[in-house]
Amino acid sequence: MADIIGRRKVFLVGCFLCSCFTLGCGLAQTGTSLIVFRGFQGIAISLCLTTAVGIITNSFPPSTRRNIAFAVTGAAAPVGYTLGLVCGGLFVQSIGWRWAYYIATTINFTLVGAAVWGLPGDEPATDVWGRMGREIDWVGAAMATVAISLLSYVMA
Repeated sequence: MADIIGRRKVFLVGCFLCSCFTLGCGLAQTGTSLIVFRGFQGIAISLCLTTAVGIITNSFPPSTRRNIAFAVTGAAAPVGYTLGLVCGGLFVQSIGWRWAYYIATTINFTLVGAAVWGLPGDEPATDVWGRMGREIDWVGAAMATVAISLLSYVMA
């Protein structure tokens, strides 16, 4: 969908929604609402992560700079995971778990603002609805989603 609508647009929408759902996690009053917000947060971040690869590919010509950009993107996940575990533990022991989400929301909204001005523009989208009907395998996407969901359910 990002190839049809525009990578920048999908990335920014995903980052904004992720920021909103992160705030929702901090404001959640029940375990169920926290789980729902975390689920939506995962869907929103999937819009960001997949389009980031396309943005890097289009922004850098094949070179060492592109390789470094991909390496930094790949390294961000384990570094973020590790820092998240450490900082989350510190927050839980000191100011409370909700503050981890509030701080993450602040950082996310700041980065969304920077991305609005820093990301390169997209080519104008043409015939979006027609292309989405022709170029996307909706049946295959639905089958893959159901299969992964069932596998996750069985494994859990």
